[in-house]
Amino acid sequence: MTKLRVHDMAGEFGISADEVIALLRQMDVPVRSHLSLLTDDQVSRIRARWEREKRLRAEKAQPAPAAAPRRRR
Repeated sequence: MTKLRVHDMAGEFGISADEVIALLRQMDVPVRSHLSLLTDDQVSRIRARWEREKRLRAEKAQPAPAAAPRRRR
């Protein structure tokens, strides 16, 4: 039973610890700082949540298909 800290999860995800803390608080996980310890259950929940967030961010970041250039007559 290895406990990870919030800043370890942030490094794994490649985002700031503040973003991880915000996600955890949305999930009603009590955290105080980037040094807070997370249980195995909390770690698995935040990993699943991050995968969903990552997909949503990727969908939002994809630009709309470019319109075909107009031909001049």
